[in-house]
Amino acid sequence: MAEEGADRVQMEDSISHWQVFRDLVFFQFKLLLDGVRDLVLSPISIAAVVLGFILHPATPGRYFNQLLGLGHKSDKWINLFGSVEGVPREGQGDEDQRFTDDYLRRLEGLIQSEYEKGGLLKDVKERVDRLLTQKIADESPKRGGNSE
Repeated sequence: MAEEGADRVQMEDSISHWQVFRDLVFFQFKLLLDGVRDLVLSPISIAAVVLGFILHPATPGRYFNQLLGLGHKSDKWINLFGSVEGVPREGQGDEDQRFTDDYLRRLEGLIQSEYEKGGLLKDVKERVDRLLTQKIADESPKRGGNSE
């Protein structure tokens, strides 16, 4: 019975580790998208203001404001700090506002289906799970000894 409980705890720790890793990968991908968007928008914003001054002196912010609207939409698409689990950020409800999350979930589904088929992904995951389980088991006595 004690072994069953220990196996369940190790399994939950493994799932927790994979969940955190998954969330980290998703967050890093979103950071990359956000950074690329910023790099692209920076020179375009300068051009928008210059063109506004030249082409529409009465309303020079015309193009710049349109660019800000596009930037706001791209924030919603990227959903940098939003949940990947489909829980929208405050003020979100439209499907198009979770654009990046939807594609990341689809990619995750493809990876999971490949894992279920077996092969390299399954071998790698099982090896990492064993390493994590061993690491947790090695750390458990150390934690127990330090708390006394």
